[in-house]
Amino acid sequence: MSAEPLASASFGHPGSLLDGSDLRRILDFLGDCEGLRNLVDFRQAVTESLARRLGYRTTTFFVAPTFAGLTADQAPVTTGRATRMVPSYVEEFHRNDPLVDVNFWVRQSRPRPMSLDELTGAMGPSHRRYLETFLFRNRIHAKVVIPLVPGGMTAAGGCAGIGLLAEEPGAFGPRDLAIARELHRHLTNLFRHHTAEVTGPLIMPTLSPRQRDVAELVAQGKSNKEIAQVLYVGVDTVKKHLTQVLRLTGCSNRTELAIKYGAGPRVSG
Repeated sequence: MSAEPLASASFGHPGSLLDGSDLRRILDFLGDCEGLRNLVDFRQAVTESLARRLGYRTTTFFVAPTFAGLTADQAPVTTGRATRMVPSYVEEFHRNDPLVDVNFWVRQSRPRPMSLDELTGAMGPSHRRYLETFLFRNRIHAKVVIPLVPGGMTAAGGCAGIGLLAEEPGAFGPRDLAIARELHRHLTNLFRHHTAEVTGPLIMPTLSPRQRDVAELVAQGKSNKEIAQVLYVGVDTVKKHLTQVLRLTGCSNRTELAIKYGAGPRVSG
């Protein structure tokens, strides 16, 4: 399978905010992201070229089986200030990030790039705590997420979120969102190509030793009671570990976990 060539891709529309210089830089960016061997190389190329071609120097690239489980990717590809922010984000603060809250996205007829500024009036207390205790303390005041969801927001099979972050409030204006829309359109097709070639789990997040034991025993077809006997723990303890494993892997049930975990881990980049 080969990705659709982008060299002759059409950009923009009448009245577009983008000028010829913008479109040339987008075309150069897409050229950097074509013809790569695998998803690992694709993720790396995207983040590097966002900085080199388009000037977005603080970025993240998360991948997961579903958009709801996007932050189960505990080793996203990052650049700039985002690199040192990721550990605390994946451990705690992702829970309140409005730009990975599926409830905001499913209201859209089609997934599209979205900025924090667009969600200001719809944020709840937990979202505002995320801004104040995480983003602002890390001197980040603007953020855009570009969703790559070939099958739709609630579908399984491979989703991604590319984050653009900046220190200055209002850093991402209409022109940046227009660029993000062009990237979204073409990168979704390239991402679909790479995920179609993946065999085994799309990502294998970092699990604790006990969580890994539970996942391996589920993949062997053992029941919660049998797992409890093997690990010398209570059934309720097994259930708690399994709940966490399902969340981290983005699996909706133990059957999906058994299929994905049993296929063996892969490097997500």
